[in-house]
Amino acid sequence: MMNDNMMARPTSPLFATAKHMIIKAKIKHGLDIAPCVYKKNLGECFNVFKGKIHFWFNDSEGSTRMISAPVPSDVTVYTSGDHDVHPLDVHCE
Repeated sequence: MMNDNMMARPTSPLFATAKHMIIKAKIKHGLDIAPCVYKKNLGECFNVFKGKIHFWFNDSEGSTRMISAPVPSDVTVYTSGDHDVHPLDVHCE
């Protein structure tokens, strides 16, 4: 379950990176990218794992794609066991 301190703020470096990744995906795969599976918006399609932000989405043909980027150095990621946990709710479509 996501709580307020796990959400990327519009002024945070994590938010900026996520928004840049959405733009990059639209440039590379077309403007009609969409959330995967049961996600309601692209902001729900991010996670952080092992020091990288991962963004998965469906392209205009319905194929699932994923792009990754390094977590900004000034962002703290909390870990749970062997997995980094930091879901984003960026709402920046």
